Amino acid sequence: MKKKKVYVAQEEDGEYCVAIVAYSSREAKKIAWHNETFEDSEYTDIRIKWKKGVDVSNLKIGVIEDYLLALKLGLYGYVECQTCPNCKTEDARVYYDNGKYNCSDCDGE
Repeated sequence: MKKKKVYVAQEEDGEYCVAIVAYSSREAKKIAWHNETFEDSEYTDIRIKWKKGVDVSNLKIGVIEDYLLALKLGLYGYVECQTCPNCKTEDARVYYDNGKYNCSDCDGE
């Protein structure tokens, strides 16, 4: 049986990316292309990068909708417009460092 892998899709010069679970980079690109993040993108402008060493065996094929989980798995440097799990600030830019979520309002306290 094929092993699931995790990929990050990003437009060539774009600032947004999407974490995707798929069996291949080709499958990940097709999933990304149908995602609303890339609705105005050309198929050839979407770049796929395999993130080695991330266990996604318990996740379903497709976009990882839980952005905080993707952040915890190291797929994003930060996520925006989320509620900080640490201090409950809404609409925050959330980071995950040293096993803990934080944002600019809580500074990891």
